[in-house]
Amino acid sequence: GNLTNLTELNLSRTHLTRLPNNINKLTNLQELYLQENNIREFCDIGNLTNLKTLNITQGQDVLNLVSANTVKT
Repeated sequence: GNLTNLTELNLSRTHLTRLPNNINKLTNLQELYLQENNIREFCDIGNLTNLKTLNITQGQDVLNLVSANTVKT
């Protein structure tokens, strides 16, 4: 199927160790939830220019990633 119009993706608790390489094709994605996985490797998500929420937590650790082009001053 064609998932390019997907705006929210919840991959929490799916035992991921890395993001799928083709996730950058989800160009309309606004919210990505990756809590409680063991992600150690991130592919390029620079194409996700509509991404507003990226939630990556593992236990007590929280990782916040913000693309430079989404930061507005």
